[in-house]
Amino acid sequence: MDRYHDIVALEAEAQAAEAAGRSQDALVAHGRALALASELDRPRLVAVLFSRLGAALETAGEIQDAVIAYESGLKALAADPDLDLEEVLRSLGVVGKQYRWSDLLAPPDLYAASPSDDLSAAETDPVFAVRLLIDIGNAYLRQPQDAPAANAYEQALARPEIASAPLLRGYALAHLGIIRRRAGENVTAERLLNEALSLLTAHAAPAERRRALAALAGIYRDRGEIDRAVAAYQEALALYVGADDPLGAGRAGAAFGHLLLAQGRIAEARDLFEWAIDLADQVGDAETLWHACYGLGRCREAEGDLAGAVIALRRSLDLVTHRQAELRTDEGKVSFLSGVREIFDALITVHLARAVADPAAFADALAVVDEAHGRALRDLMGGRGRRPPAKENAVRGPANLPADWGAGAPGEAVGPGDFNPVSQMAPGMPSFPPDFNPVSQMAPGVPSAPAREPVLPEPVQVAPESLPPPPLGRLVYHVLADRSAVFAVTPEGEVTGHVAALGRDALAAQVATLRRALGVDETATAPADGQMLDPAPLLRDLYAALVTPVADALPTDDVPVVVEPHGPLWLLPFAALIAADDVWLADRWSLLYTPSAAALDEIRGEPGLARASHKALVVGNPTTAAAAAAAGRAIPLPPLPGAEAEAQAVARLFPTGRCTLLLGPAADRETVERLAAEHSILHLATHGIALADDPLASFLTLAATPEDDGRLTARRVMALDLPADLVTLSACQTGLGKLSGDGVIGLSRAFLVAGARSVLVSLWRIDDQATAALMHSFYQNYLRLGDKALALQRAISILRSDPDFTHPRYWAPFALVGAER
Repeated sequence: MDRYHDIVALEAEAQAAEAAGRSQDALVAHGRALALASELDRPRLVAVLFSRLGAALETAGEIQDAVIAYESGLKALAADPDLDLEEVLRSLGVVGKQYRWSDLLAPPDLYAASPSDDLSAAETDPVFAVRLLIDIGNAYLRQPQDAPAANAYEQALARPEIASAPLLRGYALAHLGIIRRRAGENVTAERLLNEALSLLTAHAAPAERRRALAALAGIYRDRGEIDRAVAAYQEALALYVGADDPLGAGRAGAAFGHLLLAQGRIAEARDLFEWAIDLADQVGDAETLWHACYGLGRCREAEGDLAGAVIALRRSLDLVTHRQAELRTDEGKVSFLSGVREIFDALITVHLARAVADPAAFADALAVVDEAHGRALRDLMGGRGRRPPAKENAVRGPANLPADWGAGAPGEAVGPGDFNPVSQMAPGMPSFPPDFNPVSQMAPGVPSAPAREPVLPEPVQVAPESLPPPPLGRLVYHVLADRSAVFAVTPEGEVTGHVAALGRDALAAQVATLRRALGVDETATAPADGQMLDPAPLLRDLYAALVTPVADALPTDDVPVVVEPHGPLWLLPFAALIAADDVWLADRWSLLYTPSAAALDEIRGEPGLARASHKALVVGNPTTAAAAAAAGRAIPLPPLPGAEAEAQAVARLFPTGRCTLLLGPAADRETVERLAAEHSILHLATHGIALADDPLASFLTLAATPEDDGRLTARRVMALDLPADLVTLSACQTGLGKLSGDGVIGLSRAFLVAGARSVLVSLWRIDDQATAALMHSFYQNYLRLGDKALALQRAISILRSDPDFTHPRYWAPFALVGAER
């Protein structure tokens, strides 16, 4: 009983700390209470404490940790056999946890299903499992991860005990309605919200209707029923004010402001946004703040107050940056940044408008572009702690990873089995006994637990010419809805800007037309007359639009140029663009590609290898299955004798003892992963499959074994420790994947995250003979010159001089992503 009294005292301490705004002290107290409770045979008590911890984490803004806490509470509660929760737990573990940042609507105000403040009453609450499931759904919805949120609410509604809790049923229905609205299912959403309103009207005070009314107003807005939406928002706001609920009032006010902004009622919208900002500041609601500041910035822009627009949009972006940093998975970060793209675009647009009168504002626009591009990649690279190149024979890499690490398929493991997520949540959290294993987020995906600290090898000899890295020119793009910003940056940092009259859709159409003209768009049908378009005029037009206006600012003295594409421009073969004097862009500059300046700066700031230290792992024509199932179809995987010959030729370029060659069945996944960390160059000549709908499932094919199918997925690559100087993906489409504001999500990005300094990829299916010739020339030049960008430029020039390979479809798809040295 003394221990229970200690728990009660600690919980009182936690509540006092929360009331005083000392969130970290509250988390420590909750953690100490949980440590004591875990030693008692009282699973319901442990579950209640996890619920309280989850609520405290939500208040502190640690939403992902809150999910872990709530789900751990449900697992603890499952120890009570009378509750029959095993199937519920299983269901939480098999729903995908994709993020859905689909728009910039203000965040919903959710109903809380909090247990009683009295610990004893909460422990004996007959509907506590329902409360926990609603808490789980709310936390997922706040991420927002709609699929696991909906699953949690549906599980709550299926519980038999919810029949005695009509308010909880109303809460779950209302939140399901919010999810269905975000999915565009407005008929279902309206039915669910009206059912919730009926329950709330019958069983609660009138003010409880305010959240469901605000959600219904959003549906009316979506359907274009503006007068009805305005009336619903006004009724909801009156209830919020009457209930003295500043958090909810701020959220509803921001949502109403966005409706008025879309209707051109700028002054009314501005007043609502300013009111919402005041309320959100009072309660520390960062989510409402960044939505409302964005809306206020748009209003000030519409009123011609560009300086005021910059201030409001800058504050919104600062809040967004903090929110993005809280997300731990690549999918979460990228999805979030895609969802808030309009904020970056709005601030860039304002700076471009300023640049009409003051060209110096192009530098301000570029600074925002640099923030927007590659932010998730930069976080992932920095978060992993990029390491020096591996010492020969160092024992590293994935030798102990389970076969299904990072697979992300329903029911499979998503992290190491000995990882205790609760111990990672906050300072002072306890270590639990080995037989009590709190869950990480049950819905599968890319591992969201922190990577275990690797044992680092000693660095090998550093190439003296790589320190410090030489300056580069930059050619940076940002594609907006109705225009594209083009920036040239000299090695000294001077910025020249231009606005091209090509928006997102128009540019995507031009790039698609070009790829069809090149004969590399496998989705296109052949022309009825059999005549292919001539790509040369298209290549000239794109050079004129995207390069000519800033070309004079780019270096002319053999300094490499790093291209930073955006959106559809990741599919454009810049090397093949043709200047007015008929010079290929690849002849004028040696090229690098990067998702962002920050990512490239980090890579180039690392020590490289002296050329004499290079050791290569060369893989060619692994023995695979005849076909691979992916994206709902069977993809043929024929043997690749050309890749085998290519691998053998590349291997011969390295001195004896400096190359490991794996062919056919010897090139299985376990062997490649084990040896990869011992080599500074990886050359993989095999099939590559890019999957835009699930980019981290994109894969290279290695030799199949009885234990695995040989797929080396992007998810799995990201879990490796791979400090390679160069990874060459001599396979089809290895530069493709899902286009995002953060770059291309797929294989090339995965290798950069894993530690590679540079990745050589292709933009389309490539000819075997052309590839073999280019690779041979590339490695010859790289091993002689030590500069990968220059080596690729020369290899392209040599290949193009062959009469059989003059067409750009043969030499233009190759792109070097990352550092040149």
